[in-house]
Amino acid sequence: WLINQYGIDITESEVRRRYSEPHRHFHTTEHLNDVLGQIFDIYNCSLDLVPMIIAGVFHDIVYDPQRKDNEEKSVELLEYYTRLDQSVGDLDFALKETRESWYQAEKIILATKTHDKIHDLISDFNKFDCSILDRELPELLKWEEEIRNEYSFAPWDEYKERRLRFLNLSLPNHKSNEKNLLELIKKIEQR
Repeated sequence: WLINQYGIDITESEVRRRYSEPHRHFHTTEHLNDVLGQIFDIYNCSLDLVPMIIAGVFHDIVYDPQRKDNEEKSVELLEYYTRLDQSVGDLDFALKETRESWYQAEKIILATKTHDKIHDLISDFNKFDCSILDRELPELLKWEEEIRNEYSFAPWDEYKERRLRFLNLSLPNHKSNEKNLLELIKKIEQR
């Protein structure tokens, strides 16, 4: 599988199994494929393709909406699946490049927690990960339903408050879709 080229010993079936867990409704293989497709569209001929692919595969590989450490756990899983001994001192150039890609991917994954835009790769990755916010209203409504299903354990009032906060904070970064986002916000407020 593609990721095995980069020193990460995980099978495609293991990735698909994790993204198909029963508590997932949005953070599924469909979301994974969407993010990876955007990465390939933009970074296909770039040296940054490798860390972006790794981050794409691992950014939601651990996802439990009741936990606050999904990103850290995803990085731990990435580290678990890396095949090189982390204590190796003298690596040839290719292995050093691979290790650097892992570290870049880890930074990108951790930044998805706060959507910080520390550098261009992180900024681009966050755009890919949150590209749903730039979609038409029917897709936004489907997304909202999927996210609510993932957070069905939360009382509606608590979910609503946090969801509206997230969407309102997201508005400045998605001005081109403001009309649809405001309509989504209105529908949530009226529910």
